Amino acid sequence: MEALVNTAKKLLIHSFGRNSYEEACNSLKRCVEGLTPEELCILESDPNLNNKYINFVNVVDSPSFAISVFVIPTGLKLPLHDHVGMTVITKVLWGELDVDSFDFIEQDKFVCHHMGGDGLQYPPFTMRAGDCHLFYPFRENLHEFKARKRCAIVDFMWPPYNPAEDRDCHYFISQPNPDSSRKNIDNAKVVYLKRIPCPPSFYTQSIPYGGRRPFLSF
Repeated sequence: MEALVNTAKKLLIHSFGRNSYEEACNSLKRCVEGLTPEELCILESDPNLNNKYINFVNVVDSPSFAISVFVIPTGLKLPLHDHVGMTVITKVLWGELDVDSFDFIEQDKFVCHHMGGDGLQYPPFTMRAGDCHLFYPFRENLHEFKARKRCAIVDFMWPPYNPAEDRDCHYFISQPNPDSSRKNIDNAKVVYLKRIPCPPSFYTQSIPYGGRRPFLSF
């Protein structure tokens, strides 16, 4: 955790201009890959974790980046949602989940995220314990996680959600695209992404972080 936070402060706050975006992504991904359930105090056998609802743990919340943990019971899911202008690194701490990911086709993504529009659906994939995946602002920015087995994931996001800076979380459903002239692009299926309110079935229960919080002085 200390290595991740120190790397994030170095790359995202103090010297980002001297590092390429890809260099920052790769360095931070290596740090996220090193996180363990024991370090985050998120053990599969923990009796404090609710087995009926999605558990949410706010580990770090800063203006520049955020670290969160979700524990998802078998069969439940984080519904299709976006990360406008954000980069997300997700690691499965334990368990197994299926991922569906999407992007908008049009360039004006801020309009699309607020209104919906034509999108690309990439081939689904499964993540298992130890797997780590990078979701870019321009690739797989919208995604949905469904727990194949009860699982815990840790998310590192930068910049974090901030509605005041037009980085709110929006929810969508994927529908068949009514424009028959649209063809599949780069092995991705063309769909229509319809903006919806937060699904009423999506409920998270916040639980306190049991680990030692890193020093966040900037």
